[in-house]
Amino acid sequence: MSKYNTYQENKKPEEKVYEKMHPIWRGVGFAMMIFIPLFSYAATEVLIQQNQKMNYFPWPYDILAKPGQFLYNGDPLLYFKILVTITIMFILYALFTLVTVAVNSAFGSPRYGPYDLPPIDAKVRKKSR
Repeated sequence: MSKYNTYQENKKPEEKVYEKMHPIWRGVGFAMMIFIPLFSYAATEVLIQQNQKMNYFPWPYDILAKPGQFLYNGDPLLYFKILVTITIMFILYALFTLVTVAVNSAFGSPRYGPYDLPPIDAKVRKKSR
C-alpha cells in the first residue's frame, strides 16, 4: 500500500429512505397536501355561516377588509377567512403529524440497528476534587 492511497472495503451503498418507502405513501402525502387546504377552507365557510345564524362570537373590526385595502374583492370577511383557514390547516397538519408519530413509534423500526452496539450498563461515579 502506498503512502497516499487508502484502503477501503467496497461496501454496498445503503438504500435511501425513499427507495424503501412504498410509492403509495407519496401519493397519500400529495393527496393530503391538496385535501387539507380545501377541507380547511370548507370548514371556514361552514363556521362563518353558522356564526352568522347563531352569532357565537362577534367579528373583530380590525380583521374586516375595507375598500381600498390590499386583497379587497368586495368580501369584508376575506382576512378573517384567510386567518381561520390557515389556523385550521395548522391544526390538521399537527393532528396528522401526531398520528404519524404514534404509528411510527408503535410499528416502526427498532431503536438500535444490527450494526449498533448494545447500550452500556456502567455506573458512572462523579470524581471528587
